[in-house]
Amino acid sequence: MSGQKIIEGLEEAVEHAKSTQDWESFGRRVINEIWRGHCEIDGADIQEWAERCGQIEPVAYDPARHGDGPMDYDIEPGDTIYQFTKPE
Repeated sequence: MSGQKIIEGLEEAVEHAKSTQDWESFGRRVINEIWRGHCEIDGADIQEWAERCGQIEPVAYDPARHGDGPMDYDIEPGDTIYQFTKPE
């Protein structure tokens, strides 16, 4: 399967998750696409899809609210970080 075909399949999964909020199906689709071929998905791809599906959103980092920040990155107040849009 070509890389372009895999990306198209993932785009379809994003659209499905947007319309149905069906994250189990989205996750299965992503895993299946990885298993099928030479797909180079990284964290940035997954974060982009999650944002497009409305599951995460960018916010300004506030140490009083967010603690030490995500994954101990060198982050300054006001820098953009991402958080889930819905509580667990």
